[in-house]
Amino acid sequence: MLFDSRFSKLITRSVFLATAVVGLGIACSGGEVQPPFTEATLGATSDDLAPLEGPKRDNPKLEIIVFTSPTPALPGEPRFGGTLRVAWTGPVIRLDPVTTNFFTIASEYHSAAIGSHMFESLFRWNEDGETEPVLVDDWSISSDGLSYTFNLRKGLKFHDASPLTSEDVRLSLDRWKSTGSTQAGIVRKFAPSRWIQMPDESTIIATLQEPLPSFIDLLGQPYLAPYVMPRGQALRQPRRTVNEIIGTGPYAEAGWKFGDSVTIERYRDYAARPEPTSGYAGEQIAWIDRISWVEINDPALQVAALQAGTIDVIDGADLSAYGSLRDDPAINVLLGRPGNRSVVYLNPAAAPFGDVRARLAAQAAIDVQSVMGGLGDPELWATCAAVYWCGGPLDVRDGGEMYGGDLASAGALLADSDYEGETVVVLGPVDMGWTSPLVPAVADALRAAGFTVEEVSTGYQTFGGLIQSISNYSAIVGWYGHWGGGSPLTDPTISSSNRFVVEDDDLIELRNRYALEPNESDRMAIVRQINRLRFEHATTVLLGTFDHMLPMTNDIKGVGLFALPYYGNAWLER
Repeated sequence: MLFDSRFSKLITRSVFLATAVVGLGIACSGGEVQPPFTEATLGATSDDLAPLEGPKRDNPKLEIIVFTSPTPALPGEPRFGGTLRVAWTGPVIRLDPVTTNFFTIASEYHSAAIGSHMFESLFRWNEDGETEPVLVDDWSISSDGLSYTFNLRKGLKFHDASPLTSEDVRLSLDRWKSTGSTQAGIVRKFAPSRWIQMPDESTIIATLQEPLPSFIDLLGQPYLAPYVMPRGQALRQPRRTVNEIIGTGPYAEAGWKFGDSVTIERYRDYAARPEPTSGYAGEQIAWIDRISWVEINDPALQVAALQAGTIDVIDGADLSAYGSLRDDPAINVLLGRPGNRSVVYLNPAAAPFGDVRARLAAQAAIDVQSVMGGLGDPELWATCAAVYWCGGPLDVRDGGEMYGGDLASAGALLADSDYEGETVVVLGPVDMGWTSPLVPAVADALRAAGFTVEEVSTGYQTFGGLIQSISNYSAIVGWYGHWGGGSPLTDPTISSSNRFVVEDDDLIELRNRYALEPNESDRMAIVRQINRLRFEHATTVLLGTFDHMLPMTNDIKGVGLFALPYYGNAWLER
């Protein structure tokens, strides 16, 4: 069975996505799998397998509380109970949402996907990508547009039972503001070092140096978000990882075994908002008792485990398995569109990509249609010259004549550059279905243009270590999601803090102008300039876009794919 979520509508504030909050399925019993998975476990049921290590019990607030109804719930009605097991390529390197901002690609997605269930911020997205208050009760803006007063909701508690106060919020925002995310960089540009006052324990006032119409949107982004942590964690230096993960969300951490799994459990003292549920906003109910993300580093083994019923969901399933999963009556396939973008990051610190002519040669060398074909079924991927996704509100094609590949011009551009035959090291993970087919195709395209190329395809954990030093590679084949790059406010390729991304002053200036501009038509003019400069300066090589495929057994309902996969309001019908 297949659920296809396409563009739902034009989203305000120049953010766009497809909404997919649907009823789908999961088959899991009270027992749990003990990863890592092997072929020997595939034929076993969850009752046959050893349970995961029990949750932490130091804090009584983390107990599993099983809710029962006097009568069984009817089909389609939410109900409490059960365990959900999500397989993905790992490992989870860190869960601290702030230090994750400094160690990109290999850790951001895992941290964000899990963290969205445990942490909350002042504002978050609803299912239409619009920003709504979450920790905030009400708020106002001064007449000059510089000061924002936020009154916090009363009675909120962290997972350690401590109350949420304005000091927790101030310290959390300060820690986030120093990170490498695009949105933090924008706020840092327009906020002084001492920018938050606390009139009392439930009020904060944030003051900017000039009006920033996008400020609330920047605070509400779902990726690399300004999550609120208790004072003790928020005081930690931003580059020093917090290991005790404490938030205010509907789920709390219950166990993390590196290279194996991360488990969260329902937080019984969670204070839900009264408004109707919508995405991360409104009332959030943790129907499922426990959610475990399990590391399985073989895409084929992930699919086999799903079909055998030993796991319930695959986050990041190999697109080549689409046909068999779609036709399996026991499995539902959720497609998140507009989805994700494939990209080649060109390391400016490694020769020859400090030279724009060499970058332009690499951009021209890559036949995007041919490379994206390695992902399989063309129903699941697309190519076009819109930096901020085709078919959305920021769909412009300026500079598109340089997109798609032109091998003849690539050779001429390379000959005109300062390239002296240095080896170009192309790095990518071999065990991630979304990127592994693209790495050899990109390497071959660069060779055809005249580059000397070494292809380095490694396991995901090794890949995560290699990218920490920019001396290890010349190019990275990677991806990012529309929820983390669908507008200039979040575009990771314009961030001035990612060392493997070309720091382009013209693009950074345009991004900041976009954040300051209140007029939509003027914003679109800025987007056109950004789109053209991205190709003219070849800061990265944009490939195509592809669907976020989330296959699962068919008795889980209410899964959200409006941003990252979200199980916060999902339930199990079994």
